[in-house]
Amino acid sequence: TLISEISSNCLVKYDTSCLEVRILFMNLAARLTIEKASDAEIEGLTFYLDKLKNSSTPEDAAASIFEFSHELSFISGNMLLPLFFTSFRDLVCSLWVRYAIKYSIEELYQGALSIYNFVRARDVDGALHYIETSTTECISGNRMIY
Repeated sequence: TLISEISSNCLVKYDTSCLEVRILFMNLAARLTIEKASDAEIEGLTFYLDKLKNSSTPEDAAASIFEFSHELSFISGNMLLPLFFTSFRDLVCSLWVRYAIKYSIEELYQGALSIYNFVRARDVDGALHYIETSTTECISGNRMIY
């Protein structure tokens, strides 16, 4: 029906906008972490990677990738970033559940692992490019969530 089509289009546009905002937040978190965090703080992200890799449900995987992203924002040293991440938690987790169902938990893990590897190598350009490219793929590329 027309109402369900309009509702669906609004949801897609809202989710797309949230993913675009996520690019900004993740890029800032990655850049600041690379510039300011200690090697030990960055190594601490592996705890969340292990949780993600060992997730048995899409819901567990979504919670783990959120925790990974939130910790990345925390160790960036920016006091507002963790609050921004938390404010988008429910929406972003629902998108990652959908992604895990459609593409697999392993794909979510590989994405987080790629970000971690760029951060650990202190490769700002690589991290920013990967975050933007991989998230854009979820919006309008080969890994669309909808």
